[in-house]
Amino acid sequence: MEALYDLFMYPVSAVMKLWHLILQNIFGLEDSVSWLVSIPFLIVTVRGLIAPLTWYSARSGRVIALLRPRLNALEEQYAEVTSTDEIREYQKKKQALYDEYRYSPAMGCIPPLIMIPVFIGLYRLLLLMANPLEGGSGQAGAAGSAGAETGIAPAESIGLLTAAEVSDFRHTEFLGIPLPAFASMGPDLEQAFGISTAEVVSGMMPALLLAIAFTTINLVISTFRAFYTTEWSNAIARRLFKFLIVMSVFVPIMLFFVAFNVPIPWAIIIYWFINNLWTLVQSLLFIVLVRVRYPLREEHHEARRKSHQLFRQRKKDRKQSKRERKQENKRARKDPEYAKELAATRAEKQRAAEQERAEKKELRKKQQQARLEISRQRRAEKAEKKAAQAKSTNADAPQDTTTENTSSDASDTPGEGRRD
Repeated sequence: MEALYDLFMYPVSAVMKLWHLILQNIFGLEDSVSWLVSIPFLIVTVRGLIAPLTWYSARSGRVIALLRPRLNALEEQYAEVTSTDEIREYQKKKQALYDEYRYSPAMGCIPPLIMIPVFIGLYRLLLLMANPLEGGSGQAGAAGSAGAETGIAPAESIGLLTAAEVSDFRHTEFLGIPLPAFASMGPDLEQAFGISTAEVVSGMMPALLLAIAFTTINLVISTFRAFYTTEWSNAIARRLFKFLIVMSVFVPIMLFFVAFNVPIPWAIIIYWFINNLWTLVQSLLFIVLVRVRYPLREEHHEARRKSHQLFRQRKKDRKQSKRERKQENKRARKDPEYAKELAATRAEKQRAAEQERAEKKELRKKQQQARLEISRQRRAEKAEKKAAQAKSTNADAPQDTTTENTSSDASDTPGEGRRD
């Protein structure tokens, strides 16, 4: 796993090294200043490159919300069909809805798969570069060997950055605080950095509080958007929405705790601040774009309200059923005749529920068989099409060869050229 994380760092470290060289050699910034400024430029570059993927994810979430009322109506219309023709018709109509908004369910999963490694590489690169308790991923350099005696790990190469460059980065300061300094460092590191823990805490507190505030706002925005797009009849969607609510409370507290109890360097606090600020601005921009380009219609709001009301009604019914069951059990313990009637009634309900489940299972089985048959038919159609294309290609090839041979024989006839 460590090797995989290190692999993610190489492209990110290349971007950071490029910005450092540009800022130092073209704009003439000092070495320490160029390393400091390269942090926001690195974040802006990486987040800017994956911004189209982020937009696609936001757009996909809104599009599926717009399509949901029509998809639900289509599913209700074809809920009990089992023939291949009817299921094929259902699939064509569903695909037509997707094509109308240029939506692909599979493509919605790709942006997170690309963005997660980028975030891992970006965070791990800055963490290793700024963490004074860790060296890096390569061989220790002479620039960092002197730090071993002061409690600071010798600088090593990280990604495409050399040990000397990592050492220069660690000697950079911002607001009088060295980038590797952290709030929970001991007396040995205080002496090595020449700054007390109290000074580090007081200097990093405004940026930390703003980073936590930006994170909280981002989570609240995500929760707010999820409330208007969650399908309440779906148990998984409801759990995800509850998870977002819990994370909105838990994450800010966790970040504050981690910042003061775990070796989180000052450079990572700066990263949190800039990265979460970027996320906040980008989220607000995408919300405006989504609302303008893909406004929710009244039918969607009505479907969401009905779905939420149905969910709340089912929840009330379950609670009411539990209360009634307790009362029935209490009465049955006192009245043997009622207990027999209650047992018979419950057995009948159970048989009916089992029969309903069996019918649904049989329906799903038939529909699955029909879908498999459709898949086999499509594969057979593709195979026939490929065979026909190959046959037509082979049929045309001998004619071309014969023509070429005839012209070649005519031009190579002995004495033909001399006679001309």
